[in-house]
Amino acid sequence: MTHKRFLVVLILSFLPFFSKAQTWELGLGVALSDQIYPAFPNDLLKFNWQLLNAHVKRNFDSYWSAKLGIQHGNFIGSAINETQVNAQVEFNFFKYQTSSEKHRFSPFLTAGFSANPQTPNSINTIVGTGVKYNVKGNWNIIIDYHLATGKVFNTGTPNYKFAGLSLTHTFVSQKCPLDVTQKRRRR
Repeated sequence: MTHKRFLVVLILSFLPFFSKAQTWELGLGVALSDQIYPAFPNDLLKFNWQLLNAHVKRNFDSYWSAKLGIQHGNFIGSAINETQVNAQVEFNFFKYQTSSEKHRFSPFLTAGFSANPQTPNSINTIVGTGVKYNVKGNWNIIIDYHLATGKVFNTGTPNYKFAGLSLTHTFVSQKCPLDVTQKRRRR
């Protein structure tokens, strides 16, 4: 499968999630990146390169979400900056809600795929973890760490890691109506 076909299939697979009135999240952030060297696989906290990232996320509920993102920068120390497009599924360990005093924090796991649109056969598998915190209202801070490898699809792309910090804003398309018990108490 060529990289263009992969991107088309990836985008089309997310269309059902975009067709309903849901909770959406937009984010911008920065990240650090570096290649994972086979001779030093335990050096997972060393970073030499910087990235910028942006994403749009569809929150299905307080636990599950799907994210489409784009990252631009130097992933593995090459002479030029690259752009990567990624799609990920995210699972929150705790019930996470914006504008809630009780459910403001959650660690999460994420998995997905990334591809470089300029390079054929550059599909990487991504796995990661992170933590999110609702700062105030619909504003959130996300700290995450990911590992990416091309070995699953045998694409020969270098393995790399990145750690990011993002600021996101959640858009709630519908307000929940008051339940009957709250209406009775106000009378």
